[in-house]
Amino acid sequence: WRPQWAATVSGAGTGAMSLLLAGMGHQVTAIDLAPAMLDQARANAARQGVSLSCLEGNAAALPLGDATMDVVFSRHLFWTLPEPVPTVREWARVVRPGGLVVIADGWWNEPSAAMRRRRLAGAALRRIVRQHDHDHADYAALHLELPVADGVSPYGIRYFLDQAGLVRLGVRDLKAVRQAERRSLPLWHWIDRAR
Repeated sequence: WRPQWAATVSGAGTGAMSLLLAGMGHQVTAIDLAPAMLDQARANAARQGVSLSCLEGNAAALPLGDATMDVVFSRHLFWTLPEPVPTVREWARVVRPGGLVVIADGWWNEPSAAMRRRRLAGAALRRIVRQHDHDHADYAALHLELPVADGVSPYGIRYFLDQAGLVRLGVRDLKAVRQAERRSLPLWHWIDRAR
């Protein structure tokens, strides 16, 4: 790897991951469908004093040339993809030989008995703490159109990467990230979201 990566964050939103990478000294292009999200990402970059390039675009058709990036990164975007395999092929298209396609996503419905108990406890706690789960109510209709809307196991993501033709696949548990989220979020936000 070079000391400085050319990286793109697909589905960048307000720029949280883009700013983290840019703050580490990498050249980052944040891409999102929503102009308002990119405006917020630009404002956040200006506040933090980091350089960030922002482009409006679709994760399934990145506005970048072939083999122009060292890394394509997505966080909490994979579950929103109507066609995961062609989208991952698109991400691979813009990565230079030897580069990385990195997907950080959640496994919202892990099937273990412990997770079933945690989901029940989390739903009960949210009913007590607040009237309605506004965070997810609007997504109900979308779930029918998205093949991995309830999250996908790390091995499920490997399947999609393999189908897209990527090689040297690896899965890493981001336990430190989950622990940091737990320290910063109220209990009802994470009790039933283990991964």
